[in-house]
This record gives sequence, structure tokens and C-alpha cells, in this order.
Amino acid sequence: MGMLWTREILCTHSITGRVSNAFKEKEAKPQLDKEKVQSICEYGCKKFGCKAEDVRKVIIARINNIYKAEKVKEKTSQR
Repeated sequence: MGMLWTREILCTHSITGRVSNAFKEKEAKPQLDKEKVQSICEYGCKKFGCKAEDVRKVIIARINNIYKAEKVKEKTSQR
């Protein structure tokens, strides 16, 4: 994913572009390019023999990890 999108894009976008159920008061993030996400899912399914849902979960987890890491960087740089 790092070859397709910068960390900044991954922090500010989501895989679906919909409002989170956990944070309904926050505005939805823009959606990542559907075609690229679909290509990653297809490749992951072929390479690892898993379902597209599993690949999407990994993508979501990766986006969340990058977002959290960037927030930590922000907090430490403000000190």
C-alpha cells in the first residue's frame, strides 16, 4: 500500500468513504481509489488463497495503525 499511497493519504482517507459507526459525529473521510483497493484484494486472494474480506480487514488495520502512529508523532512533536 505504501507504494500506491503516501502516509498522509492513508491517514486522511478510508477504504469505504462512509461515516464510522463508532464516531457518527465526525465527518466521513474520503474513499481510497476503489480500483486500486479492488486490485490489492484480488492480488491478496490469489497470493494467499484467502477471501477478499480478509484482505480488506488487513487494509483497514494498516490504515488504522498508520493513523495512530501519525497521531503519536504529532503529540511528541508538539512538546
